[in-house]
Amino acid sequence: MAVTDDPHNPSLERVARLYEQWAGALTLYARQWVDAAAAGDVVQEVFVRLIAQQHRGQPKGNPADGALPGSLPGVLPGVDDPAAWLYRCVRNQAISAGRSGSRRKHRERVVGQRTPRFFSTDPASALLEDEAQLALEHLAPDLREVVVMRIWGQLTLEQVGKILGVSTTTVFNRYRSALTDLRGQLDPSESKEQSHDRTRQSR
Repeated sequence: MAVTDDPHNPSLERVARLYEQWAGALTLYARQWVDAAAAGDVVQEVFVRLIAQQHRGQPKGNPADGALPGSLPGVLPGVDDPAAWLYRCVRNQAISAGRSGSRRKHRERVVGQRTPRFFSTDPASALLEDEAQLALEHLAPDLREVVVMRIWGQLTLEQVGKILGVSTTTVFNRYRSALTDLRGQLDPSESKEQSHDRTRQSR
């Protein structure tokens, strides 16, 4: 999706900047619920709706229905955190698309199909990305979601809490648990050492 700057439409220009800044991270985030192609469609749909709303005025949507909630500073006045706003929109849209897609899975399944990749690989970094991909796949969904937003989206714990509707403490605990699991998968020796430490402490 190409969103071009328009000097005669400041709102559209701001949308273009938001797309350039966040589209990649948002697409990665959406891959938790849909495949790579559908994830791109989800992000584009959110921005298409955002552009359309410039012509209709402020929306009154319910985030749970996948609508664009609230408004956006400089584009739709009223939202003080553009990143959290966009992530919440993409999350709702991706969950909705994932539910629709799950009803078609039995017709589309092929032998040996794997969980959609979180990364677009190149030969130079394929090995590391394969390891990270497998590690993320083995995380619980609620932990994986926090990791993707925190590391690849570079969101704060507070922003993640706003998106998920949970406290910052809950986000921190999920993030810490996820990092512990990831370290154990990527470095089995560290996992064994931690296990031995816990065993010694329990004696």
